[in-house]
Amino acid sequence: MTALEFRDALLSGYPAFNIHRNGAGRIGFPVEEKLIAYYKRGLQEWYLICGNAVFTREANVLVRRLSRLPGPLGRFISGLGERTAIQILATPDNLQRVDALLMVKRNLLIAAVALGMLLFMLIVLVCRTFVVWT
Repeated sequence: MTALEFRDALLSGYPAFNIHRNGAGRIGFPVEEKLIAYYKRGLQEWYLICGNAVFTREANVLVRRLSRLPGPLGRFISGLGERTAIQILATPDNLQRVDALLMVKRNLLIAAVALGMLLFMLIVLVCRTFVVWT
């Protein structure tokens, strides 16, 4: 069953399937009705991962070799390869939430640009104060 089929089954009422644990680990929801209620509460906030770029990332020789560095540096470098796209599953019921999320993205971009400009101006000011220009 695909994720969208699972979502459609939840939207259509009580799902016609059973949910089973797929291995050892946390118990999660021991009561299936609570698990289904949990998924139903989040139905309007789904997103889709469009593809998988693992092999493309591994194909880059530089990224593959440098990602073997220990600790956070290796994890950071391994993330430099091609990214997998994430797409919001927009429906008529969640358009306001999607718009709000896109507004947050825009505001963060504006704040990052403003912070970069402020940092640049601070560097120029410090350089003008401590460096004698000829």
